[in-house]
Amino acid sequence: GAEQAALVSTQQTELEEYVLPPQCKGALSVLRDAAQDRDVDPDQVYAAIRALEREKLQVPLLAVKGTWKLVFTTGTAKTQRDFGPINYFPVKAIQTFGDGDVITNGIFAGPLPLFRLKGTYKWLAFRSRLEFDFNDVEAFGVYTPELPDPLRSILGLKVDGKDYNKQPAFNFIAVDDKVLVARGAGGGVALWVREDDE
Repeated sequence: GAEQAALVSTQQTELEEYVLPPQCKGALSVLRDAAQDRDVDPDQVYAAIRALEREKLQVPLLAVKGTWKLVFTTGTAKTQRDFGPINYFPVKAIQTFGDGDVITNGIFAGPLPLFRLKGTYKWLAFRSRLEFDFNDVEAFGVYTPELPDPLRSILGLKVDGKDYNKQPAFNFIAVDDKVLVARGAGGGVALWVREDDE
């Protein structure tokens, strides 16, 4: 009703007012090159992400919504400690931020999802933060019905009646028509390219 219409109007206004400052153009150019060619030095990619992060941009949800392919990630602090930096992501990983507050995250072989998580998100506009819960898992095109709680926990799925140690979230740093950049709740950063442009 009226409340939903007001929310859509507010989100549209935020999108129309979102303008990247001139000082962001160089960093975004580095990230666009990295997303396209995957041959930009990882230290340069990380430096560009950090430069954008220092700008504290207010990223609008409507610019984030869509289908994005993961290109580069540092992984969480724990992943970095256990395995070292990941940098360019070696497999096709697709993230969607959809209408109806639906989020998916999956690993694909061509157009087919091998493994995909599905859930819901909550947008905190004042922080450009998207908090999410994964509720379902799909393997080879089939959603698994009920999984035991320990397995749900290992997969990062929400377990009824249990709070997360740290709420899964992305704090968005910057977005343009080609790339999206965020820092995860675990401390790592990610760079995605819009899947339509792939």
